[in-house]
Amino acid sequence: MNDVPTLLLSIVSIAVFVVWIAAGATAVRVAYLRTVFRRTRTKVPFDPASGLLLRPTLADRVGVELRRTERSGGVVCVEFHVEFDLDALERLGTTFADELTFPDAGFRYDAATLVVVRYRADETTARASLAPTVTHALWLRHGDEIDDLERCIDDAAAAARRGMGVQAA
Repeated sequence: MNDVPTLLLSIVSIAVFVVWIAAGATAVRVAYLRTVFRRTRTKVPFDPASGLLLRPTLADRVGVELRRTERSGGVVCVEFHVEFDLDALERLGTTFADELTFPDAGFRYDAATLVVVRYRADETTARASLAPTVTHALWLRHGDEIDDLERCIDDAAAAARRGMGVQAA
C-alpha cells in the first residue's frame, strides 16, 4: 500500500520536470527568434526620409509575390511613380509607408522613383487599386518567363522615366 503514494509522487515529479524542461526550451526559442528578428530588421535597408524599403530588396519581394501567384493565381502589379519634385516625392513616400498594408510593399527605387508592389486576385481588382500618381506599371503573372527580374524592373523604371520625358542617367 505504501508503494502507491511513492509511485504518484514519482509520476508528479517526472511531470513537473518535463514541464520545466519544456518551459526552458520555449524561453530559449523565444529569445532566439527575438534575436533573429532584431538582426533581420536592422539588415533590411530603409529610406529614413520616407520609411520605404530600398532598391536592393525589390526583386526579392517581387519574386515572393510571383510565387504567391503560382499557389493561388492572381497578378502582381509593380507600379512606378516618377516625381522630380523631391518634397512631393517624400510626401508620396511617407503616404505609401503609412497606408500600404501587407502584402503590398513600397520601395525607394532611385532619387526620383518610388515603386509599389501589389498582389491582387485578378487584374480588374489590380487596375482599380492603381494609385493616381502611377507613371508606368508592370503586370506579372504565374508562368511569365522572367530570366532577369532585376533587368525587367530596371527596364520598366526606365520606361516610366521616359514617360515623364526624362532619359535615364
